[in-house]
Amino acid sequence: FSAAWRKAAREHETRYTRHRAVVAVAPYEDLGLVNVHFLPCNRVAVSAGATYPGRSDYPFHFPQKMQEPATCPKP
Repeated sequence: FSAAWRKAAREHETRYTRHRAVVAVAPYEDLGLVNVHFLPCNRVAVSAGATYPGRSDYPFHFPQKMQEPATCPKP
C-alpha cells in the first residue's frame, strides 16, 4: 500500500459510524444460519435456524429494497 492510499483510507475512516442494537431473535428450533436484516428507520431484525429468506417458513418477509420513509415512527 502506498502512503497516498493509507492517507485516503484514514480520511475515509473519519466518516465511519458505529451502531449498536439489542433485538429479539425470532424463535427457532434447529441451529443453522443467522440472518441480520438492517431496515429503514434504524431497525434491525434477526433470525436464526435452518431456514433462510425466500422460504415460506422464514419468519420475515421484507421486500428486497425498502425506502426510508419521510418520517420514522417513534420507538
